[in-house]
Amino acid sequence: MTTVRSETGRLTGYELVEVPVSTKTVWRFIALHDDRNRTGYGEYSFDGAPAETNIRMDAFVEPLMGRPATRSSLPGYPLNGGSSLVDATLFSTAEQALADIEARAAGLPL
Repeated sequence: MTTVRSETGRLTGYELVEVPVSTKTVWRFIALHDDRNRTGYGEYSFDGAPAETNIRMDAFVEPLMGRPATRSSLPGYPLNGGSSLVDATLFSTAEQALADIEARAAGLPL
């Protein structure tokens, strides 16, 4: 596997987006932004997502602001000593969005 290094920025903000696709299904996405005008996207939809999922996503992502826009900024997994479906989803969503930013910084498709 080849590692591509590129100049990445620092995380400056994020948005949580909900897209109702049916009466039973809501797709949830995060858009992470860096100080180099790049945005990375991650998806955190799953059946039966608890109502507090967005609140927990806010709490997970907020401490990442100001840190480098790379996957190495993520805390170790499992989160808070737990490994619930929600914990795994939060982690993988942020990892997905950060990988997207890293790929964009390197000029590579993800």
